[in-house]
Amino acid sequence: MSNDVSHDNVRIANNYAKIAYCLIAAIGIIGNLMVIFVMVKSSAMRNTYTNILILNQSSIDFVASILILLTTVMRKPVYDLSGVAGELFCRLWLTDLPLWSLLISSSYTLMALTLERYMSIVHPIQHFNWFSKRKVLVMAVVAWSPGFVLNSFFIVLTSRVVDGRCKACLFFVSDSWKRAAGVIVFVIQYLVPTLCFITCYSRIFLYLRRRVEAEPQASGNAAAAEKARVRRNVLKTLVIIVVCYIVCNSWNQFAFLAFNFGVDLDYTGTFYHFTVILMFANCCINPVVYTVQYQRYKTELRKLFCKCSKATSTVAAE
Repeated sequence: MSNDVSHDNVRIANNYAKIAYCLIAAIGIIGNLMVIFVMVKSSAMRNTYTNILILNQSSIDFVASILILLTTVMRKPVYDLSGVAGELFCRLWLTDLPLWSLLISSSYTLMALTLERYMSIVHPIQHFNWFSKRKVLVMAVVAWSPGFVLNSFFIVLTSRVVDGRCKACLFFVSDSWKRAAGVIVFVIQYLVPTLCFITCYSRIFLYLRRRVEAEPQASGNAAAAEKARVRRNVLKTLVIIVVCYIVCNSWNQFAFLAFNFGVDLDYTGTFYHFTVILMFANCCINPVVYTVQYQRYKTELRKLFCKCSKATSTVAAE
């Protein structure tokens, strides 16, 4: 009887999780597609370094949202996993390698955004001398690669077919290698971006605070005041996105680190589904933040979709 109840609970948890994944995927696809459309359509937006990187992150999150739908909602449960083809299919697809890789790449694109804003505000001369549209485009392209590089070693090498079923991230040479791999993944996938966010935004706020204290009000310069307002709006938007990133990703990252150190983690349990739902939700949160907080995006959105209203005044360049 207890086994039947346990199986029923697992089935119910899986069903609720699939509903959540489906909603996240739908919101992520629609929301990120909207961001991509608005930024591609608006020449004023796609020509700034920050918006190029935002467009890149929305593209990553858009593809990730499609993969969430394909891998967790539309996947068929039965496959023929015999032979070399079965092993490759297991390690490259059934392990959700593309999806987890894009989730890492999304965080590195956010890190590139953070570094660009940090240089622009704290080191404007170096930002002017070093940054160019071509270099930012290179940063955007390179940001797609960290997740695939990391997971190509970690997921592919530690997954295999056992008794016709795909087992992911379970096979290590020894417990020491498992702990080492867990630490490396945690550091590269989560700790490095998080420390970058905390360090850069802390220094930005300290710099802006000292600057405000050192410089009296420049109320006569309307253009400078408008430029400062736009910069604050962009900065506030990115800080909200970073906070959402930390809240959504921390649960799963720490749970997986604990798993690699020997803590039992039930991949069919409610807690694990909760951590994955939060991590996937990060793919659909950013468009909501842009719509609510990012003034330039809201302006262009109104211009494109609210033809009945007058276009608002052009926002000053960042």
